[in-house]
Amino acid sequence: MPRFTPVLIIAIFLTACGGGGGNPSPVVPAGPGLVPALGDFYSYQEQATQAYTANNVTTPASATVWYVDVTSATGGDGSWIDTRVQEPPAATRMDRSFSADGGLTSVTDAKCRKSYTAPYYASQKNLAVGASWVSTGVRSGSADCTNPQVRNATQFSSSGTVLAQESVSVAAGTFNSFKLSISEKITFFDQTVQTITATHWIDADSHRLLKSSEQMSYTYSNGATLTEQHTTQLVGYNAGKTRGQRLNVERFAGPWSGSYSGSYSGNCSGEIYTDGRLDASCGGGAFAVHGTIDASGKINFALSAGGQTGPVFSGQFDSPLTITGTWTSGDGGSGTWTLNHL
Repeated sequence: MPRFTPVLIIAIFLTACGGGGGNPSPVVPAGPGLVPALGDFYSYQEQATQAYTANNVTTPASATVWYVDVTSATGGDGSWIDTRVQEPPAATRMDRSFSADGGLTSVTDAKCRKSYTAPYYASQKNLAVGASWVSTGVRSGSADCTNPQVRNATQFSSSGTVLAQESVSVAAGTFNSFKLSISEKITFFDQTVQTITATHWIDADSHRLLKSSEQMSYTYSNGATLTEQHTTQLVGYNAGKTRGQRLNVERFAGPWSGSYSGSYSGNCSGEIYTDGRLDASCGGGAFAVHGTIDASGKINFALSAGGQTGPVFSGQFDSPLTITGTWTSGDGGSGTWTLNHL
């Protein structure tokens, strides 16, 4: 049975190039087209169910996944890169590269780079009710892609139509949106066929995804089938100084690792949960770490061993991708520390 990885599937083919904004601060249009700013982020909750059928036996599964897209690089030609990080079970960091008009050109996961012969569009730069488009091309993976289904050539075709412009409410607020209908067919090298029908609501100003409902189906050469249902909504965002924000603690959820230095030094790794709890260990397991983070990104935690509390750490997240801060201890020790979202 295929591993259940709802977000990874969407990251490859259903990369909605829609926008963010909403309550409590109204979104101010950034100008014509897509103009992402360095450090912008959009945090999502995705709920998914699936049913895998083989030899007349159906196996169901379900998952709730939190992930965040952060604009980590921008180009002088208007292109940009979004870095996606997410919590387990599919905790894989990936970079997605976009052309200036919102077309997906490549996806990089670790050393595996998936490139498109023509940009893949889940939206377009200029939208109007009744507008439609078709995207066709081939996606191929680099030699570092160990999964043959990713490394070998994959053909895709996608069509989209703007159905309406309407108000939509999600956890992050109420927005003016474009409602899009998306239809896709993907043929893998082993002749596995994936079909997708979806409805997306994207922000009318910045074109980030606000909400989606997607149905996926796979037909395998051995006769097995897989069906999936995905619902996604925006729960938090930061769209720059003039375009509004709604901060949420869930954007930090997932695995982290880093180090501390100064009077003492060592490495740390651990997990931040969707409620803001931090559980980690440092110094090769010599110290336990427990703490909390709030929606604004302020974090406090301390090392402890044998029931004794050691150095106290405090800091502020610079983005959902990294955090830096300082630490002090009762014996006069002090230093700095850094953690990175894996």
